[in-house]
Amino acid sequence: MKIKFLIISLFICSVVAAQDFVMKEKLADRYYSRFDYYRAIAMYEEILKKSPGDYKVYEKLADSYRKINDSENAERCYAVLTDSLGVKNEYLLYYAQALARNGKYENAAAWYQKYGAKEADDKRGSEYPVVYRDMAMLYKDSASFTVKRMPFSSETSDFSPAYFGNEIVFASARKSFSLVRSLYNRTNTSFLDLFIVSPDSSGSLPFSEELNSIYHEGPVTFSRNLDTIIFTRSNFYNRRFRKSSEGINKLKLFQADWDKKLNLWVNISQLPFNSDQYSVGHPTLSADGKSIYFASDMPGGFGETDIYVSHQITDSFNKSTWGKPVNLGDNINTRGSEMFPYIDNDGSLWFASNGLPGLGGLDIFVAGKEQEMFKKPLNPGFPLNTRFDDFGFITRNSGNDGYLSSDRFNAIGDDDIFRLRRLSRKIIVMVFDSESKKALSSANIIVSAEGSETEKIVSDAGGSGEFAVTSLKPYNFEASKELYQECKVEISQGEIDKTDTLKFAMVKRIPAFQLTAKIYSATNLNPVPGAIASLINKADISENQTTSDENGMFSFELQPETDYIIKVSVASPGSQCGSVIIERSTRGNLSTVSFNESFPVFCVGDVIKVENIYYDLGKFNIRPDAAKELDKVLKIMKESPGMKIELRSHTDSRGSASSNMTLSEKRAASAAEYLFSGGIARDRVSGKGFGETLPLNHCVKGVKCSEDEFKVNRRTEFKILSIE
Repeated sequence: MKIKFLIISLFICSVVAAQDFVMKEKLADRYYSRFDYYRAIAMYEEILKKSPGDYKVYEKLADSYRKINDSENAERCYAVLTDSLGVKNEYLLYYAQALARNGKYENAAAWYQKYGAKEADDKRGSEYPVVYRDMAMLYKDSASFTVKRMPFSSETSDFSPAYFGNEIVFASARKSFSLVRSLYNRTNTSFLDLFIVSPDSSGSLPFSEELNSIYHEGPVTFSRNLDTIIFTRSNFYNRRFRKSSEGINKLKLFQADWDKKLNLWVNISQLPFNSDQYSVGHPTLSADGKSIYFASDMPGGFGETDIYVSHQITDSFNKSTWGKPVNLGDNINTRGSEMFPYIDNDGSLWFASNGLPGLGGLDIFVAGKEQEMFKKPLNPGFPLNTRFDDFGFITRNSGNDGYLSSDRFNAIGDDDIFRLRRLSRKIIVMVFDSESKKALSSANIIVSAEGSETEKIVSDAGGSGEFAVTSLKPYNFEASKELYQECKVEISQGEIDKTDTLKFAMVKRIPAFQLTAKIYSATNLNPVPGAIASLINKADISENQTTSDENGMFSFELQPETDYIIKVSVASPGSQCGSVIIERSTRGNLSTVSFNESFPVFCVGDVIKVENIYYDLGKFNIRPDAAKELDKVLKIMKESPGMKIELRSHTDSRGSASSNMTLSEKRAASAAEYLFSGGIARDRVSGKGFGETLPLNHCVKGVKCSEDEFKVNRRTEFKILSIE
């Protein structure tokens, strides 16, 4: 009988224990579904003590640790989950991420490779192992930065700073002075509010009573004149708390205006692309305030969260609003998360990502502006980035000085704000002869970067010099030395931090310069063979001569630092043709130069049409387009000082013959006056009008023609009268 009662008692106890076990798991699952990960973790860990091989519990426990950034425990749990034949692909990724965040890069590389074998279209599987097996480049410039935790940091999360004049506005879970304060389950801390602080101060104040609500207020951005704020907030508007169809309260962007009279933020309104179904947040405005960049998990993106841009437009009521968001594309966005964008004064995009190769967790990247797009993102490396989460970077001077958010070296889930300053880093310059390899002294190297002052370096007796790099921008170098060709080098934004020594192999300048020219008839453009070309050295009046070949071509070799006169003359049987004289100089050139010239030949009696000198109907003034063509005649007259010409003007057939004759004479006189105003003596130019008497087409009196056909006959020509 005693044994019977003992068996019954044990059975009852086991039933009660089983019921208790089921109740605990249900309660843990309820906490998990409400994002109350801290309570869920405690219960899941207790459940595993009694059921150590429960795969489903490990799944939720691992996810909970991952969500609160407890990478050490996440690694422990994912190690169990990945030790299974039917492991989910994402667990391979999460395990690799946890290993990297814990600084175990070699192991992380192996698991990223395993993930890449399963998910070939996700670049993380192939790109991360390459970086993790050679981490040196991400630490190369570490001595060039100082990172300091700001004195206003609290024991809870402080992150996402924004410039507000000389102060900083940031998001924080620190307790405010509100009498009503709720806890946010996911972090087990207060909901986020906005605070303002002087950067070097240890005390902060709530930024705005009218903006801070009982729910989250997060990252913000301000217009340049600080009269507009765009801020992130939980989906709480007009005292209504909204959720998505999945029962999740998403983030939205709101805008408010500063009222100087009331000293309040007023007109709080939603941005037009907000949605109850997805989050938008982390705003940043371009320098001109006409574009807003933000992060979102809206449908159609590349990964978990992407960065988008919306441009300011004017609606039909002449009111400014924000246009449809545009995804920045797969040059910026990945299968992972891209968030916390910031546009600096140069238009470069700084953002955080866990989808691009980094040191672990979120890393900060920068992508320079390239027209309407962005260049390939670059990872500035340690200490801007660490194996922890680094994000929310802002800067006013291209990354030389700024603020960032990070949970480095802190308790789980706590972020702090740090100040980063970039120190100058020396780069050695070496200049040498490309053939003999001999060091070259007294070479000048001009160093420039956009937005920075130009610096000049002069190489010493050993051909060396040095300069300080203080910018993440591309650098341009121009090296020059007497008797050597100029040497130009550009180092990209990504390579400047990898460069310790810059070498210039200078090539000796070839002393001879080349003049190549063609002689052709001004009337029919045919080449003129046998023309005589003379090269006169202005310093010693020495002269070299040659003749043009069957193609009208000739050439001369020129000496450096010399002034020349080039004279071309033609002996044409039965006609008198003139000379053309021009001046050229090789002074100031440091490399081989080829001069290419053309010499038109003019002979007495030639009638040459001046292209495109047209007049408005019934007018004789010189139009701007006609002036450009008359400048060519002016150049010919100056290069042929012995030439005298007759300007011949023609009209179309409209109007009376007498009025057309008068008009053409006025046009010829007007063209002549233009040449006189350019310095041509009056005895070298005469003008004559021919009215409508010499048309170039069929458009004579009584014939119907188009305006373009009539315009052909309104023209100016010049005839060579004499050449001395």
